[in-house]
Amino acid sequence: MQEFQENFNQNSSRRDDKIAEMMESISQQETCIRELEKEKSAQQRSLYKFYDQTRNHYQFRMILRAWKYFTQCRKRKSRVENYIKNKLHRKRQRALFEGWCKVTHAEFKEKMDASRVHIKRELEAKMLDKWTNKVNALKLYMIQLEDKIKTEQEARQKLAEAYDASLSNGFSRLNLETQVLQTNPLIGEVVIKHFTHQ
Repeated sequence: MQEFQENFNQNSSRRDDKIAEMMESISQQETCIRELEKEKSAQQRSLYKFYDQTRNHYQFRMILRAWKYFTQCRKRKSRVENYIKNKLHRKRQRALFEGWCKVTHAEFKEKMDASRVHIKRELEAKMLDKWTNKVNALKLYMIQLEDKIKTEQEARQKLAEAYDASLSNGFSRLNLETQVLQTNPLIGEVVIKHFTHQ
């Protein structure tokens, strides 16, 4: 009986040890499971976050594409509208200008027909004044040239008279000196000796 009791006690102690070890291993396994679940939840959160980011990026890209298309359509529409407005404005301005040209041309032709004689007289008077001024200037220039020519002719006449007077004075003086030399007897002897020696 005592042996049985000891065996029972040993078995119960072993059983308690085994149960404690099993409980400890279970608690360790539970902590590992909790850590794995935390890692799994963190990974899932990161995946969800990545998925949300990709979805948001895709939505942002789609929104940007739609906004770009909308702005392009609006610009195209505004460009077409501006082109049509400018075309109509140019057409109106052209029609107005052509009408104004026709009216002013007709009025100008009427004015020209009415004032042709007056304009002709004014032009003739202007040209006459212009050419009379030029002719008067040329007359004055001719008068100045005539005065210069007269003064030059007078100067030449005086120069010719002075030249003739100097020639006549020189000739008369030469004659006078030759006569004086002829009357000198020494010159006659020298000339006779000179001719006899030759």
